[in-house]
Amino acid sequence: MQLLVQCGNRADVVNGFEEGMQRCRALAEQALGMDPRHPVALRFLSGALSALGRQPEALAAARRALDLCPSYATAYSALAFVHDYLGDFDEARTAADAAGADAVEAMERIRASQPGITLETMIERVPFTQPAHRAHLAAGLERAGWRDRP
Repeated sequence: MQLLVQCGNRADVVNGFEEGMQRCRALAEQALGMDPRHPVALRFLSGALSALGRQPEALAAARRALDLCPSYATAYSALAFVHDYLGDFDEARTAADAAGADAVEAMERIRASQPGITLETMIERVPFTQPAHRAHLAAGLERAGWRDRP
């Protein structure tokens, strides 16, 4: 997992977008070398491949992540992004709808298993080191309907 954190941070600091995405691809592949059934690594690989213009490979990586973890909302988002890029708008909408439904279900599972958890606690636990990444996640959770309960 630490390799994938490096991937997210690397894209922010490497000179040149393509170089950063090549590094992310390499880190995701390194993580998959250690655990070929790691859906998060596959999702990172899908994003890097898509950014590098390798859409068929990006689709395959996102689909493989979903085969391993059918409730992985972020992998549905990756799949939707690639379909949208390719002009497959119906497929993109289907994947995006699945991502939204899975995200809501995931939030409810988190709440059920961790009563009293707050948005602040959720954000503190993620492996992102960049404040912008944490803010983006918090905004996304709020848009998805996360509200702290008393």
